[in-house]
Amino acid sequence: MRVELYTYGKASPGDLGIVSGEIPDTHFNASSYQCSHCQPPRGRLWFDKIAVSIYGWCVSASIQNSYLQIDLGHIMAVTGVVTQSRGKITVRWTKTYTVEYSSDGTTWTPYKDTGKADTK
Repeated sequence: MRVELYTYGKASPGDLGIVSGEIPDTHFNASSYQCSHCQPPRGRLWFDKIAVSIYGWCVSASIQNSYLQIDLGHIMAVTGVVTQSRGKITVRWTKTYTVEYSSDGTTWTPYKDTGKADTK
């Protein structure tokens, strides 16, 4: 899976720096990854355009409740999430996900849109 997050700006929505590399690799964490080619930083949207790679972040197959965590560096309003399939030869994608947020990296709150947790 590959991902980008968006926020609102003064003039128009803008990305939060995942694609551009403004958010460093060290700010990516995950419950697991399948192999060295599938580490969390490979979860950047359009990673294949940046690093000529068919890979994205890919969780180990046997892990339940897996997650990809991105530390934005400071509190930000996230207004959109974009996901992308991994690979060109063996295409894999996420079917559902839940967005959660935290200000301390320990206590997580599911994003709610209509008063209940949303699974996308």
